[in-house]
Amino acid sequence: VGVRAAPVGAEPHLRETDAEDGEGGAPGVCVDPGGSDGVAGEPLLATSRIGPRKPEVTDVGLKVASTKSDTQLPELEGSGTYKGGHEGVSVMRWWRLLYRPGQPVEDLHARKDYEPVSGAGGAKYQCQMADYGYHLVFSFTPVRSDGEAGPAVFSTPSDAILP
Repeated sequence: VGVRAAPVGAEPHLRETDAEDGEGGAPGVCVDPGGSDGVAGEPLLATSRIGPRKPEVTDVGLKVASTKSDTQLPELEGSGTYKGGHEGVSVMRWWRLLYRPGQPVEDLHARKDYEPVSGAGGAKYQCQMADYGYHLVFSFTPVRSDGEAGPAVFSTPSDAILP
């Protein structure tokens, strides 16, 4: 960026340009030089390219979305808050917490002792008979629109799945 001097006695006026906070925008400063003689100079613009931050997800959790009857297994819904540029196709999966007699659910969750639920992807999952008695876990892997992925984050386990 070249710099042109304002006329002697000129008092530049600064104004900020638009920027997309952490989204790859180009924030900058525009200088509108103007002298005490009332003659305005040509505006000068200085920008700095900011790249998007690494994709991340926070507040990952799950809840029971609905139960249609006392005999039907529940539908679960997972969620999380994405940060890190424009979101691409983030990966949402469901997992069964493997049962170990006598071992607390918290210990299994800390060890990530899971098996994937076959065919279960997306924010909602309708529990099946194969899930009966298991605790389920939702995972969210954030992916930016350019394909950059962040680390997967897991929810706390659901209660045991019962009709």
